Amino acid sequence: MAKQKHIVTAIRPFNFANDDGEKVQGVTVYYLDTTNENSEYGQGHAALNLTLIGEHSQKFTKLPGVYDLDFRQARDTKGRPVLKLQDVQYLKPFNLEIVI
Repeated sequence: MAKQKHIVTAIRPFNFANDDGEKVQGVTVYYLDTTNENSEYGQGHAALNLTLIGEHSQKFTKLPGVYDLDFRQARDTKGRPVLKLQDVQYLKPFNLEIVI
């Protein structure tokens, strides 16, 4: 897959101990797909989210903003395809006040 532009609207950090007592830190990233969907399954720009632990979680520093999100296909433990975030690049600010 290639890099795609997305409007990242917010992040929500988390920090907790799992059932084994291990510390888990990361962020949930909320973003909009810039592709305008027009199908029987929906219309408009879908609100999406993803959870990041570690590697890319510190790259979302200017919000809201337009980011290139580079996803790659991988397999889960059962061999099913899943998308993995490979890289994040900030492109420019996104000013919601102009839109509203």
